[in-house]
Amino acid sequence: MVAKPLRGKIKLFGGIRNAITNDIEWKYLLFYELDHPTKKQKRKMKRLLDKMPTSYVMYKTLNGIHIVGFTPLDIMRWTKCFATLQKKFRNYYIGSTIRLTLKEGEKQKLIGYSVKYPVAFNVYGPFYRRFKLPSTKIHSMVSNYRFAEEDWYRSKAN
Repeated sequence: MVAKPLRGKIKLFGGIRNAITNDIEWKYLLFYELDHPTKKQKRKMKRLLDKMPTSYVMYKTLNGIHIVGFTPLDIMRWTKCFATLQKKFRNYYIGSTIRLTLKEGEKQKLIGYSVKYPVAFNVYGPFYRRFKLPSTKIHSMVSNYRFAEEDWYRSKAN
């Protein structure tokens, strides 16, 4: 899905938030993006991610790379992982939302992935299809977590 301009000026992109719930507790997915990374930074990112307690996908975007973690993390683990990435890469990124739709002219390419930790089924699915990731065993799927449901409204200023 490619984002379309709204009235020729504003482009809307679809994305997902990192907060997921099972209606009892909140968990968080590790999201990160890095604009115009060097080859050395990409290798460093992959090494760091492989040491973290999350399954993930890392892919090239139009202007950099995106990382999407598939494993629900409690707030303390998420904070530790995100702080590690911020310390190493010092990118101005909050980590709460990641874009899913393609920008005009964008071709995303898989750089790396890991599925050694449980994955949230509804997060893994779109990337499984997009990048032809391996099927994971049912016991490694976490299906009771879902995204927080939100309604988005766009209003016109008077």
